[in-house]
Amino acid sequence: MSSRDREYSIAEDQGGFISRWSRMKQATQQQDESTEMATSDDEATVEAPPLSDEDMPPIESLTEASDYSVFFSEKVSEALRQQALRKLFHSASFNVCDGLDDYADDFTSFAKLGSIITSDMRHQMAVAKEKLEAALQLESDAEVAAEDNDQQAADGVSGVDVAEEPNNEAIPLLDGFPDESNVDDLLMAEQPETEGRIENE
Repeated sequence: MSSRDREYSIAEDQGGFISRWSRMKQATQQQDESTEMATSDDEATVEAPPLSDEDMPPIESLTEASDYSVFFSEKVSEALRQQALRKLFHSASFNVCDGLDDYADDFTSFAKLGSIITSDMRHQMAVAKEKLEAALQLESDAEVAAEDNDQQAADGVSGVDVAEEPNNEAIPLLDGFPDESNVDDLLMAEQPETEGRIENE
């Protein structure tokens, strides 16, 4: 390489370094200026007084395109904030249920089964049938037991000897037996003879 080429290369390198340094310096200055502008904007925002309920727009005038961020100011009451959010979430854009939600379906409205009998229905029918058969069996057993008791009572009454009623008819007197009306007369007639025998003895 000749001396002239070497000098040109050195001058080019020096020129490239200076140009790069100049560009970096300008970029730094621009960045500082933008930072100062942003800082001034932040200071202006901080210096602005917080909004209160009186500064909020009416709830009826809010739409989906309204700015709801103002309702999050520290001076805004919780009740007014809740009203604004309720207005927002009742809009058409948010009032959409997800089809995958379990609570999105109306379980009070369902298609009728018609003639379809499910396994649970069959089980309930079988249980009801068993209870009915058991009740009928108990009733039948009770009737049979009552009939047996009545039969035993009837058999016991027929096995007892019934005492014969006394015959009140007059017993006829035997031939030669004195009549009751003549007994006293006979006794009186025999009494003197008996006394005479005692004296003789």
